Amino acid sequence: MRPGRPSPSMGEGERGTVSDRTRILIADDEQNLCRVLAARLRKDGHDADTVHDGAEALARLAAAIYHLVMLDLRMPILGGMDVLAEIRRCYPATAVIVMTAYDSEEAVHAVMAAGAHSYVTKPFDLDRVAAEVSEVLQRSRVSGSPGG
Repeated sequence: MRPGRPSPSMGEGERGTVSDRTRILIADDEQNLCRVLAARLRKDGHDADTVHDGAEALARLAAAIYHLVMLDLRMPILGGMDVLAEIRRCYPATAVIVMTAYDSEEAVHAVMAAGAHSYVTKPFDLDRVAAEVSEVLQRSRVSGSPGG
C-alpha cells in the first residue's frame, strides 16, 4: 500500500469521502468499448471512470481509490500484465478483472497466477460482464476487503 493513500474499503470514495457506490476503473485502448461498458456499469449503480493506456491507469489509481479495475491486456505505453503487477504490489485490496481478445489456456493461467480475480474474453456480452463484476465485488465484500 502506498503511504498516505487510504485503504479502499467499500463505501470510501475519492479523497476518503463516504459513498455507497462502488468505484470501477476501466482501462482499455478501445474507446468505444470503454464508453459502452462504463455506461452499463453506471446504469447498474457503480461509478465508472475510463482510461486508454496502462500509464493512465496507474496515474488514476494513485489519485483515487478504486474497488475494481477492468484491465485490458494489450494497451499502449504500458501493457496490462505490467499494470496488473503494479496493482498487486501497490494496491493489493483492489480487485482486477482482465479483459482480452486472446482466449488461450496459457493466457488464463498467466493472468490468474499474476493476481487477477477474473478473466473475460472480448467480444463479450454486457450482461455476462455485469454479472461477473457483481460476483467479484461480492466475493471482495465477503472476504472482508474489496480486493480479496
